[in-house]
Amino acid sequence: MHNLKQLRRLRWFVLVTVLLGIAASVAMNVLHAPPSIVARLASAGPPIFVFASLELIARIPGSGKWLTRARVAGAAIVAVGAASISYAQHRAAVHELGFAEWEAWIWPLIIDGFMIVASVSLVEVVRKIRMMTDPAAGAA
Repeated sequence: MHNLKQLRRLRWFVLVTVLLGIAASVAMNVLHAPPSIVARLASAGPPIFVFASLELIARIPGSGKWLTRARVAGAAIVAVGAASISYAQHRAAVHELGFAEWEAWIWPLIIDGFMIVASVSLVEVVRKIRMMTDPAAGAA
């Protein structure tokens, strides 16, 4: 069983891992964006919005099942939209870099899959910390 100090250290590790996934996704999106600053800023948005949604879910304890489900559903909508846009951007960027077509299809799955694992891990670690520090809030 983990103690609170270990879980807090693990939370930082997982948070850094999530940020690495976000950075990779932003870099690939910006790499493929048209060469204007506005287009590059817009292309960086989807992974950042996913991260912001994840942080809201992980950091704010649920106050009721309906509200929690609504937040998770909203985050899922953000994640699906961002993944769709990012997938197309990543695939095009990898293909333009000269990789084979099959590699261009797989690279985005690796990046997005990594981000899913890291995001779910962050939510789980924060939940365990919350259960240890406030059992009533963690159970909710």
